[in-house]
Amino acid sequence: MEVLSPNYCGTHCICDWRAGRPIRRCMDFVSIFAALVVGLILEPMPPAFIGMIAITLAVLFRVGMPVVEKARKIVPTTAGQAINWGLSGFSNAIVWLIFAAFMIGIGYQNSGLGRRIALFLVQKLGKSSLGLGYAIAITDLILAPFIPSNAARSGGTIYPIVSSICPMFDSYPDKNPRRIGSYLCWISLATTCVSSTLFLTGQAPNPLAVELAAKSGVATVNWTSWFLAVAPVGIILFLITPILTYYLCPPEVKGSPEIAEWAKEEFHKLGAMSASEIAMAVISLIALTLWIGSSTFGVNPTTTALLVIILMVLFKIITWNDFLANKPAWNVLTWFATLVPMAAGLKNVGFLDWLAKSAIVTS
Repeated sequence: MEVLSPNYCGTHCICDWRAGRPIRRCMDFVSIFAALVVGLILEPMPPAFIGMIAITLAVLFRVGMPVVEKARKIVPTTAGQAINWGLSGFSNAIVWLIFAAFMIGIGYQNSGLGRRIALFLVQKLGKSSLGLGYAIAITDLILAPFIPSNAARSGGTIYPIVSSICPMFDSYPDKNPRRIGSYLCWISLATTCVSSTLFLTGQAPNPLAVELAAKSGVATVNWTSWFLAVAPVGIILFLITPILTYYLCPPEVKGSPEIAEWAKEEFHKLGAMSASEIAMAVISLIALTLWIGSSTFGVNPTTTALLVIILMVLFKIITWNDFLANKPAWNVLTWFATLVPMAAGLKNVGFLDWLAKSAIVTS
């Protein structure tokens, strides 16, 4: 770990010495953090496991914790304080909001509401390839505020629709991809990137970034402020993304009534909205209202997300076994719960203060 320190961060030069704080303490932690970053990039093993290794090493060597000083002397960190700090990420509200995002995605998938929305838009706009692109984009935009996970939106709703359309034109990854498949995949990818930035609850990293910024002393924003700040650019990007994709990755099939007819047939097969779909729609509106007015209602966004999970279980949209069996959700919970204290540790050892001062001096 210590070998990574000078190679990746030059910590022997950058760590400060304040109130008797030893440089070695800073070097040790930044070395562990540097190894964590390299591990997440190279992925020799699952990211969540790499995070667990990093936080365990930090706890073992008792580095990264907040410094307590008495009479200008640093009070040694006890083993109990170290492990409490290491596990603090598991009690972090934002981490649980990210976890809940995956569960909400399962709710849309199980209820069929996401598929209904997608099929409705495809049958209305899918007569041309450009219109089909906008149908996919609008579907993702509608779901983005309600499902704080772009992976859950794309994998649970968008991909099943796209993967059903491509075979209609004999378009596969290894056979005729440019016919329509590559175009639809690029639309799905590009519009998800845009919709994820439009809303604070559009993707898991958004609230985590706000949390990390708050821990670093930066003024943060709520749901409404985030949207108003991003909307001027985000809406323009959203509107032009399907057009840009249409010209940069043009499909060979420019239009076909088959897609709209297929979507119409599939939509009619769904019949009237089921009780689960209605319940999911109502729960989503309640959640969005509480997220937007979190400061007005005095309800934390994570509390709202947990309430959504409870309501989905009570209305049998998901089962408790669905909750327990959602491996991606538990994996992300472990991953982000280790990253939060590790990121906070950079400020605790003085690295971020040094970085800020260096940036000011350089400018």
